[in-house]
Amino acid sequence: MSDPCQDEEDKVEVINDEIQALQAELDGATTSEKPAIIAKIKEAQTELSAAKRALDACKRAHQPLVTTWSGDFLVIGKKGESKYPIDGNFSVGLTFSEDRSTFQMAALELDGNIEGIAISVTILAPNSGVVGAPDANGFRDMEIDVNVVANAAGQSRTIQLALNTWATLSMTDNIGEPITGSKMNGHGWVAMVGEGTSEGDLIDIELQGPIAPIPWDIGHASPATACRPARNAKRSRSA
Repeated sequence: MSDPCQDEEDKVEVINDEIQALQAELDGATTSEKPAIIAKIKEAQTELSAAKRALDACKRAHQPLVTTWSGDFLVIGKKGESKYPIDGNFSVGLTFSEDRSTFQMAALELDGNIEGIAISVTILAPNSGVVGAPDANGFRDMEIDVNVVANAAGQSRTIQLALNTWATLSMTDNIGEPITGSKMNGHGWVAMVGEGTSEGDLIDIELQGPIAPIPWDIGHASPATACRPARNAKRSRSA
């Protein structure tokens, strides 16, 4: 496999060679020739700094990243007109591909209880998800199709659903600033929701929390998105 950052590495090497040649030229230059050579060296050093930053960014962009996504979950089971919610905390590993176009999610078990009955909702692994192209701010959508096994009172159901960031979350963070949208923001916060059906019953899952380290460079992030949204977020499906 070819080095995806070879062009950037070559540019750094070329500029380094140019600086060395200029410094050798400076050693043998006359007094009147030195100011022009020194100016060229300074210009090349500026270009070198920029080239090194580009190389570092390229290496980060092509480095496979294993990240941890942790936060709060909300699972709502619906049987007829009745709703059975459980909530709590979760932590799961995500592994992104080098080009950040896909990711793998480890198995995730969400435990809780309803009226004293133990409930477990397991998102099976391995699961392969896709990542959308960045918008103007570097934010990206994420989607993953999963099989979910719900266990309660000795009964088990397998449900297929798609977790995604397309739904709109209308939330208020801890300092009262409104947050709308569920793409990953500049601080690694992401929310994914999904709904599935099994034998006429529904299950609704919401996962929200920060991913760290952030698996790609982020552009201009609003400071307001740094705070953790309140758990009583209202969710609506986007068209």
